[in-house]
Amino acid sequence: MNLADLFDLTLKGASGTTALEYGGHEWTFGALEANSNRLAHHLKTIGFETGDRLAVYLTNCVELVEAYLAAIKLGLIFTPINALYREWEIGHILSDTEPRAILTSRSLLAYLPSVQGVLLVEELARRCQDQSSERPSCPATGDSIAVLVYTSGTTGQPKGAALTHSNLAINALTLNTCWQLAASDRMLLALPLFHINGLANGLHTWLTAGFRVRLLDRFRKETILDDFIDFRPTFFFRRSHHVYAFAGRFGRGREKDRRTDAVVRLGFGATAF
Repeated sequence: MNLADLFDLTLKGASGTTALEYGGHEWTFGALEANSNRLAHHLKTIGFETGDRLAVYLTNCVELVEAYLAAIKLGLIFTPINALYREWEIGHILSDTEPRAILTSRSLLAYLPSVQGVLLVEELARRCQDQSSERPSCPATGDSIAVLVYTSGTTGQPKGAALTHSNLAINALTLNTCWQLAASDRMLLALPLFHINGLANGLHTWLTAGFRVRLLDRFRKETILDDFIDFRPTFFFRRSHHVYAFAGRFGRGREKDRRTDAVVRLGFGATAF
């Protein structure tokens, strides 16, 4: 079994259900399935083959999610790159992985070293519009490498860590079981998807349990409280500095009003904490 088979629980089994919110727009699981299928077919037409690396240098966006699904369906090796990295770090990863292409945005293009095979997210819709929405056959097995993530490089150069379809599937199913996640849950996802926590723990629990996600382009301490109150999540992935940001907001006497009480009443610090 590969990850595409596992994600069929939602992409096909709950195709009409609203899956994702981003930037004021909504996508069903079926829409994500169709869009990622079109992208997968487009990648095939430009030469991608099973086992090729697709590097992705993006901040959180729907196109990153669809690119990940397309890579999984083609048996590609998805290689996310930290969006805060600049030319030296990016050059090291690209030299190490030798991807067939790198997907990025116009706003980040200037930070890339001189490379060939650049795909821009702003052009994907036009390039994919005539492609089939039917899923291509996925040749990957459980032992196939699905993701190649790089360490932070705090003790040297960043090093690639290869994760198979089975590695990631078992992790997702274990988390869903331990946290008792269900389709009725709601996740506010502010973690970067180029990081393994946001990608493997965030996306995979969502795509297997079938709940609703609001994806943020990044964590902003000035507006995160408003997202909690508006979206009413049942759980939230966080990092340590997120906790300090919340504590700062809750600790101010003038902030302690009905807005703050509402967040706490909705289960601030719930399942994923």
